[in-house]
Amino acid sequence: MKSNIIKKILFALTLLILSVFSNGQYAVFFAIWIFTALLLFAVRKLPRWKGFLIAFLVIGIGYYIGMDVAPFLPISSVIIITIIFSLVASLPYLIDSFFSKHRSAFISTLIFPTTAVLIEYAYHYVDPFGTWWHFAYTQESQTVLLQSVSVLGMGYITFLITWFASVSNWVYEQRNKWSNVKKGVLIYGLVLGLTLIYGAYRVQFQKPNSETIRIASISALDSLKNGIDLQGLNDKERANDVKIETRRNTSKLNQYLFDRSIAEAKAGAKIVFWAETNGIILKEDENELYRQASQIASQQDIYLGLGIAVVDPTNSKYLENKFVLFDKNGSKVIDYWKGISVPGAEAPISNNTATGIQKIETQYGTIAGVICFDLDFPNYLKGPKELIFCWRQVMIIKKLTNYILIWLSLEP
Repeated sequence: MKSNIIKKILFALTLLILSVFSNGQYAVFFAIWIFTALLLFAVRKLPRWKGFLIAFLVIGIGYYIGMDVAPFLPISSVIIITIIFSLVASLPYLIDSFFSKHRSAFISTLIFPTTAVLIEYAYHYVDPFGTWWHFAYTQESQTVLLQSVSVLGMGYITFLITWFASVSNWVYEQRNKWSNVKKGVLIYGLVLGLTLIYGAYRVQFQKPNSETIRIASISALDSLKNGIDLQGLNDKERANDVKIETRRNTSKLNQYLFDRSIAEAKAGAKIVFWAETNGIILKEDENELYRQASQIASQQDIYLGLGIAVVDPTNSKYLENKFVLFDKNGSKVIDYWKGISVPGAEAPISNNTATGIQKIETQYGTIAGVICFDLDFPNYLKGPKELIFCWRQVMIIKKLTNYILIWLSLEP
């Protein structure tokens, strides 16, 4: 009796540990493969709703710990998001339980992964955080495996992981029927093997053979940003003094970035980028900054990309998060605005514009501009029609999210 209790406790602890390392900031690529298989095993051994509850709790604990990667959200918001995600992520396990009488045939192993892929796709399509927590991100270190995404999309990685869980459990249930086991393992092994062969071929034999150039990415010193008081610009009593001080500090900051850009150009860099919002400028000084950037790009014979925060104190949404690129002639060739802000502290202050990916053909290849969180929304990046639809959809969801946070008396 005691030994059984100890075994159950150890199994539960193993599930919890694997849950923490299966996704999020602590993700280890193999953990999610083992975790999904063991959790499916555990859920199938329990009554339907008890198994669903266990899946909900275990997934939720791992998600909550891993969500520490988003410290900008209040704890209450993280708890709400955790509950929603855990409910959705547990649904494939619940649906699988309704097919307990039809698991003898190998074709039944497709029920769980197919359900998981469809639910994941639907969830991330409407999730205000985009594709955060997608299964595919857990495999970021597995270059060979990830080549399949170029053909079948991110959902294929989810399918392989969840199908592995389903096949593993099927093999266990069919362990006394070796002929069936061999056929099932052969089918899954063939699919996974072809996937890895394709990936290995791309990695080993489709390497770029063109000449390379030096590219520099520049970030500003934190100390140069400490004296910039953006909130104070909205204080009517001291707005003028703050503006003078802000202009002085942003000038130092931006000059530092320009000096670094020139130094990198002299060191041989042909393309120089500033990191997101590392440059800061008042709206009324924006054109002067561009004039200086244009001159440097032309003089140094480089492509110069500015990651800048344009601050407009006259607008309640005072932040314009931009990537602006100048070519070797000093012409502005890309003027990209961040389209989607991270819910929480960033969204209420951001003035976004859905411009879509902008690109330019150069002698070095194609240069394209897009900023951070926008990349978590594949539909936003596809094209004009999808861009408008997805942008409106995300804006509606984000507004609803902020209304909920306000209703809960939380800071949005």
